[in-house]
Amino acid sequence: MAVRVENVEFNVRTGNYPEFMNNLRDRLAEHPHLDEVYAGCPVLAVQRCPKQPARWMYINLNLKGQWFHMGFSGMSKPILPEPSTFLGCDGSYPSLLGGRDEDDVKNMLVNDIDLRQVVLLDAVHKLSGYEQPPGPYGAADDDTKLDLVHLTVVFCEGARMALHYDAVNDGQISLNERQVDYLRNWWLMSRALLQDEKTPWPRRLSSETGINDDEQARRVVLLVLNTSTTVHVHGAAKRRRSDCLYFRTDPEAAAAGAADGSFLIEVDTNNGDGDTADGTLFWDCYDGQNEYNKTLTHTIGTTRGPVDVTYAVLSDAVEATVQLKLLLPVAGDDNTALAVYGDITARSHCLAVGSALFLRGSREDAVELAVAAAGGSAVVDVPLQRCVVAVPLDWPLEIDVQLYVVGTNSNGEEGIRYTCFQRLLLSSPGGEQQPQPVFHSGNTNLEVNITWSRDF
Repeated sequence: MAVRVENVEFNVRTGNYPEFMNNLRDRLAEHPHLDEVYAGCPVLAVQRCPKQPARWMYINLNLKGQWFHMGFSGMSKPILPEPSTFLGCDGSYPSLLGGRDEDDVKNMLVNDIDLRQVVLLDAVHKLSGYEQPPGPYGAADDDTKLDLVHLTVVFCEGARMALHYDAVNDGQISLNERQVDYLRNWWLMSRALLQDEKTPWPRRLSSETGINDDEQARRVVLLVLNTSTTVHVHGAAKRRRSDCLYFRTDPEAAAAGAADGSFLIEVDTNNGDGDTADGTLFWDCYDGQNEYNKTLTHTIGTTRGPVDVTYAVLSDAVEATVQLKLLLPVAGDDNTALAVYGDITARSHCLAVGSALFLRGSREDAVELAVAAAGGSAVVDVPLQRCVVAVPLDWPLEIDVQLYVVGTNSNGEEGIRYTCFQRLLLSSPGGEQQPQPVFHSGNTNLEVNITWSRDF
């Protein structure tokens, strides 16, 4: 299907902002499936990510015609109809602003984003002359990212939410805390407006925004996101986190991936040497025949034979980030090299299979640890193959750990083996990081930390 491109022009210096934004919203709300959903206000087109969208909306604020795309470093695939350059960041506010946590990002959105026209003009001027730093993925600097946030708030947030549009149009200098709370809950307001009348109103909306019903939500939302469910994928992923998961054909590898909405699984039997995968599975979140909250298996045909992919789609889930640290004894005189191997698996009792976070089951597969040669001890992160998992809200997350640490001296002789025997850790979903007890084995300690995060 040919990709449709629509150009929308706006002169930042002399253009009529209300007229432009009304036109932009009308254009965004015009799509073939407009009559299939109802929320009491315009609903955006079906989200096709990670597939090519049916339509690109180009907002022309400069004359150079140079395009940039954002995504996870090393994983981003240019899908713009025209050549584009990877900016070295994704499009989320934490990535663009570099905040330590969501409270830090909220403070930056309130205190660092100036909505005045003179600042917008400066941002457009600098981005028009932007040159990508050298290197295969030269990352944009902090000033460039801040300019992108200015444009995002003025045009994207202004298009989809009334209070953000009013803030710009009325000459408000900055966002207030309530407007930022609306900003990061737009997806949840959209979901609430589309949900069945019998479904309880999301408690998070009431507590964070003060919005308690459809009528109040429609005063804020001008364009509704065509929302979907959260996805939990079990499979053999090379990357830590992305909506596109790149799979090995090794049947032993079963690392987990997480995505929100539709997802695409790609199987590359050429070990990443080719530009395209030779087998794919696309899960469409809008398919009425989908099954949720159960383990599913799908066979993908490849040039080297069939590959079975096991996955689950969760109707209500929260994202967890798992981190493991080793406290190791380090000698200062024998140049001992340390390596780690074993299995670390995350699972929920409501699913039949677990998700491998670390899969190095034999000594031959051990991963060397970057430990400085010095007396005393050192704290080292276990190099997980994946650290982000999706967890059903009503079920605890179970982390199964079996880990071995091996020391080898400069003569190649294997020294003492420090073993962290099998540990079973249960943790329930929550909003705050939950410190976990330290496990001991010999003179080696293992600490497991789980951070529960919310969509922003």
